[in-house]
This record gives sequence, C-alpha cells and structure tokens, in this order.
Amino acid sequence: MGKLTENILGGVKGKIGNLSFANYSGKIIIKSLPKRSKNKPSAKQAKGRKKFQLANTLASKFTPLFRMIKSGNAELTPRKDFFSRIYLAMTENENEFSVDYSKIEFTRGLLDSPNDFALESDSTTIKAKWNLSTEEELQEEIVICLFNPNFKNPILASSKRQTSLMHIPIPSFWKGHQVHGFAFARNENGKVSDSVYSGVGV
Repeated sequence: MGKLTENILGGVKGKIGNLSFANYSGKIIIKSLPKRSKNKPSAKQAKGRKKFQLANTLASKFTPLFRMIKSGNAELTPRKDFFSRIYLAMTENENEFSVDYSKIEFTRGLLDSPNDFALESDSTTIKAKWNLSTEEELQEEIVICLFNPNFKNPILASSKRQTSLMHIPIPSFWKGHQVHGFAFARNENGKVSDSVYSGVGV
C-alpha cells in the first residue's frame, strides 16, 4: 500500500494500484508495476529458472570466499565470474539439476595453481597438501576453501605456498559427509591462479 508521509507532492511512497512510488534524492519517482504473466512457463523457461535458483543458492553459500578473493584485488568480480561458469558444472537428471563440484572454478589467473593439491582426513582435521613450485613463488599464499553442501558456510584457510601442508580443523557434525576442497594461489598484489579441486570423505 502507498504511504503518505508529508503531502501528495513530497512524501508518498509504496504502491498504489498498479503504480509504485519512491523517493530518490528528494524526487518522487513513479513507476508502473509489471504485469504478472498468467501463462504457465514453458519447459525451457522452467528449466532455466531451476538452474538459476540452484546457482543463486550456491553463490550465497560461497559469499565468504568471494569476499576473501575480492579483498586482495578490488578489480576482481568473483561472484559474477562464478555465475558465468557454474552452469558448466551442472548436470541434469530427469529435469532435476545437480552440481559436479569438481568442475567448479572460483578463480582464473596467471599465477601457477597449487601443484598436486590433495586432501586427506583423520578424526578431527583435514590435511591439505600440495607440491612446492619455483623459488619465486614460495612467498605466495595458498587459499583453501572446504565446503560441505549439507551446511551453510564453507571453511576458509590460508598459508604460504612454501609450507606445502596445512591441517584444518573440521566440525564434528561434518563427519560422514563428502567435503569438497578448492585451492588457488594469491600474491601480495592480489593476482591469483586458476583454482583447483580435491574431494575427501570425512
């Protein structure tokens, strides 16, 4: 409903009939509301909406990772890039969509990706390991994202590339699940490598 806060020229906002009122920088903006289509969406439209809904749900879970990527380089657009690639990782089975996590890419860049990135699990931690690279790259940072699709937030960790090993504590309620790990290199200038994947059961 519309709300009159001052007078008809200076304070109306909200919806009145098929019109929408808003106040931007002291000016009243009036828009007509879009008409809802009464037509049932086509099979192609319904499929597109399902894919977008799945992509949007996933993107919201990876928000902490997007922030970490962007914190090193404000010019990067990790969420936008994620949407441009996520559909390549989707598979369809009887009109339902699922995600092949091994095909998700979070970053692309000119740095060398972590070599032979792999995950191993024990009772309380996940061990992330990778092989060392050239001397020039040893001071770069390796960023790791552990993701359990059954829970909302991923676990993020980072270490210098030269360590080649990281022990990451995991919550007890992750036990019995498949964990997906993603890793990429980042330098002090915010440049990144292509991300790589490894999965492990815990």
